Amino acid sequence: MKTRSNLRTKIITWSFVPTVIILTTVALVTFYSYQQVTRDLVLSQSAEVARYKRNQVQTVLSEIINPLMYDYIFFLDAGKNLNIFDRAKSLDQAGMYDEIFSGNIIFLDSDGKVIFSESHPEWVGISWAHRDFFRDAKQNNGLNVMIGQLMEDRRTGDFLLPFAVNLRGIDGEFAGVAVLYLNLNADQSSPFYSALESLFSDQKVIIVDSSQRVIFHPNSSLIGQKLTEQKELAPLFEIPFKETDGEVESYRTTNSQVVISAAFLKTSELNGWWVIQEQSWNELMEPSLAYRRLLIILLAAGVMVPVLVVTYGSRHITKPIEEMIRAAKEVAGGNFERKVEANSNDELEDLATQFNIMSTELAQSYATLEKRVSDRTHELETINAISDVVNRSLDLEMILSSALAKTLEVINMDAGVAYRLNEGSQMFEMLAYQGFSSQYIENHRFLPVSMTGFNLNDSNPDIIVAYIKDYPIPSMKEDLELEGIKVAVRLPLMSKGKMLGIWDYPDTVKILSPRMK
Repeated sequence: MKTRSNLRTKIITWSFVPTVIILTTVALVTFYSYQQVTRDLVLSQSAEVARYKRNQVQTVLSEIINPLMYDYIFFLDAGKNLNIFDRAKSLDQAGMYDEIFSGNIIFLDSDGKVIFSESHPEWVGISWAHRDFFRDAKQNNGLNVMIGQLMEDRRTGDFLLPFAVNLRGIDGEFAGVAVLYLNLNADQSSPFYSALESLFSDQKVIIVDSSQRVIFHPNSSLIGQKLTEQKELAPLFEIPFKETDGEVESYRTTNSQVVISAAFLKTSELNGWWVIQEQSWNELMEPSLAYRRLLIILLAAGVMVPVLVVTYGSRHITKPIEEMIRAAKEVAGGNFERKVEANSNDELEDLATQFNIMSTELAQSYATLEKRVSDRTHELETINAISDVVNRSLDLEMILSSALAKTLEVINMDAGVAYRLNEGSQMFEMLAYQGFSSQYIENHRFLPVSMTGFNLNDSNPDIIVAYIKDYPIPSMKEDLELEGIKVAVRLPLMSKGKMLGIWDYPDTVKILSPRMK
């Protein structure tokens, strides 16, 4: 026995299950998109913060270091007529660099050898031609300040930050390099370092040069240390130096708990600094947690509310349907007077109205059934009369004329034409007609096979029915419209799978009657 299910259950299932699937999918996609958008916004914001930090460092260099360095540049450039050693002595005697650079100055000749170093006389005679700031200064034709990579003083263990200026001779030739440097371990009270601390004292900001050594760190004990082994910073150090100018990066670390944002500050043609800030991912995401909770609540409500609405609505839908089921059973039992009422003012009320109309039409159909049987008997008698005509004569023209007249009488149509196929000329020749003007008969007495819509090789062609407004043959369409024809029906005359002719039954009605169909 087939298990019967409840319509209300089906409505709830069909409505609720797809809704849950769709809403769950939308919820997941929305939540995922929200997470992605939030992530992108956080990383973008972090990148902007890194760019701002870089600009702050650039400002410190511009306001503290550069003005003093330009004083050195102009002082040294004024002594072009002196050799490098004499220039060094004159600068030493002027005492211009005590405030920032603690008296540390080194002069290199044009070959890169140290020729003057007051604080480290043991360096005199050592070649520093391999130093990045010397190579950079040698290539630079202008009077610019070049900040080199961090240097380690092996005697004291301190780390030195060099600021180099290229020196030119009286004829503009390269004469050497003057290097002033900060001892980052001893000079942390200098205006330069103090400015950095005042900016970043409450933030985890790190400054690293292109050799990956720490220039600034909240933990001063890490100054000068290499960060090569820190996996979190590896993506920064993998970027080729040529591609770092102006570069800004922001990404989450492998464990996704920290966001690294960094901006590159170019300090010379061969060196630059990464200004790096580390921030906790949870702290950055905390402002969006309230919106995430609200989103989850709204998505949950989006699932529950449709369930309640569907359950309530299904009761109002199924009640009138159950009433119509009972009425249909009574109608099936012969009670054609049974009516149903539905005051829902929607499709169910329309259905009830149509049900009542159906009951009325069934009653009328039952009453007229006998008459229709009588009409059908009459039609059969007419067909038999046509057969008798055919049997009494061998004249094909007479047969077609009589059959055409009888057929038009039976199907109650206005006009008709009978054609016979001339196989030799592949033309259909008109043998009988009724209801057409002489002009139409003259224009279409012969009809090419190509204009009939039939294929002579088709042993079982279909009847063709066409509205004249859509008729495919322009010349016939115009003549049929002049005759007032609205619909054309074309029947093939077949014998043993072979086409002998065609009958056309045009009519002036706009819609086919049931008898024509």
